[in-house]
Amino acid sequence: VKWDRSGDTYGCRVGHDGAHDLVLVAQKSQASAVPPVASARAPGLGDSVVLAVGYKTFSDASRGPLTPGNVGKVVKTKAGSKRLKVSAGGREWWYDPEALRVVDAGTPKAAVVGVVTAASLRKGARVKRGPDWKWGGQDGQGEGVILGAFCDGWAWVKWDRSGETNSYRAGQEDAYDLVFVVPESQAVVGGVVTADSLRAGARVKRGPDWEWGAQDGHGEGVIL
Repeated sequence: VKWDRSGDTYGCRVGHDGAHDLVLVAQKSQASAVPPVASARAPGLGDSVVLAVGYKTFSDASRGPLTPGNVGKVVKTKAGSKRLKVSAGGREWWYDPEALRVVDAGTPKAAVVGVVTAASLRKGARVKRGPDWKWGGQDGQGEGVILGAFCDGWAWVKWDRSGETNSYRAGQEDAYDLVFVVPESQAVVGGVVTADSLRAGARVKRGPDWEWGAQDGHGEGVIL
């Protein structure tokens, strides 16, 4: 990474030793147009949501269909209870609202952490169904591996359980059928850069495991 303010260039961890030094930020040209992925407001009926950074403090949140970086929708509330029913990947689960963060209306789906795009897809990367999945049981409701780009905006995937091989949208039709699979021990909601998600030219800032003092000038940088 090369840092804007300090001008320094350093290597940063994207999974080595189980540590993640960086998180993604909006491209400078898009900064005014792209609202934050995670809103501070409380989620409500109809909202699109992701897991909050501290979701593990709510023991039952880990048993629901949401995984870090995956997007669900609040489909039901319960009278006399603050809990919210969220639908994701064909399953539903009741969550404590503090375990969730709202994905603001107007946020491009490609800005959501973990979504496979034409720019981020990589041969050999592990994936699972994403926010726009509409292909039934082709995936065997499990994980698969990217075999390559099928054509612009499409990814070619082979699924572990079903053994099927097919193409899926990675931006085509403004739809995103896939998200990267990130080990639970390494995943952090909010844009953590992993070996699967890093790409040259991406804008970044210090992340949850940063321990390098002021090398970044307390600002942003670009992945080289």
